[in-house]
Amino acid sequence: MEEKDLKDAAGKIESYAVELTRELIRIPTCNPPGKDYDKCAAFLAGELSKLNVETELVSVPAEELQELAPQGEGLPRPSVLGRLRGMEGGTFCTLRATTT
Repeated sequence: MEEKDLKDAAGKIESYAVELTRELIRIPTCNPPGKDYDKCAAFLAGELSKLNVETELVSVPAEELQELAPQGEGLPRPSVLGRLRGMEGGTFCTLRATTT
């Protein structure tokens, strides 16, 4: 892929990326305590689903919240798992972000 092709592809999604960022920063997820993580995770899962990415929300079990997020006031700590299926036997990439 040539540099021009990459710039063209980036230009096509620029407005979507800007709007996605605007929507994300409207969700108050300040940490601590991590308020509205569940709303943020649901929003991201919805956006990924629109892009045909299989999604799953996985939450920290309630009994482990105090240990894993001691300043989180017992608020939910969900993670969004996404999977974009490719060709069998191909390579894969894992993207990960943590908030605790």
